[in-house]
Amino acid sequence: MPPKISAQRIANDLLSRTGAAMESGDLEAFCGCFFRPLIVETFEGKRLLQTRDDIETVFAAVRNFRAAHAIVDVVRENVAAEYVDCETIAATHVSRMLQKGDVLFDKPYPAYSVIKKANGVWRINYCQYAIDEATPLNRALHSPEKTPRKPAAPVEK
Repeated sequence: MPPKISAQRIANDLLSRTGAAMESGDLEAFCGCFFRPLIVETFEGKRLLQTRDDIETVFAAVRNFRAAHAIVDVVRENVAAEYVDCETIAATHVSRMLQKGDVLFDKPYPAYSVIKKANGVWRINYCQYAIDEATPLNRALHSPEKTPRKPAAPVEK
């Protein structure tokens, strides 16, 4: 029996929810989009996020990165999403980080995610980002220790 909801729709929903949670600073909503353990991978290596605190560390580091570099928006576009089986979706999206005046902060980067369904809920359990090793965002994703969680200063769009 074919799935009732399209893979594109599920992937778009998770992109929307994770983006809104990151922008607003809603850690609980952000954590609700991921299974644990969560694997985050870049060219620099893999990071296993096993606890809520692990996710909070990355969440805070990415928010601090965005504030430090005056990122006012991250436009993420779903490129493809397909069912692997009835409880797994493989999805790819491209992200563009924008500063005030719609100035592109860095080159766009693709990401690949595996989305799983358990107990009727779709969540991400693997993310792979094609980000250059030397970028500040890559350092934020691989932040080795707890980053103090401070509210990001509002940036005018």
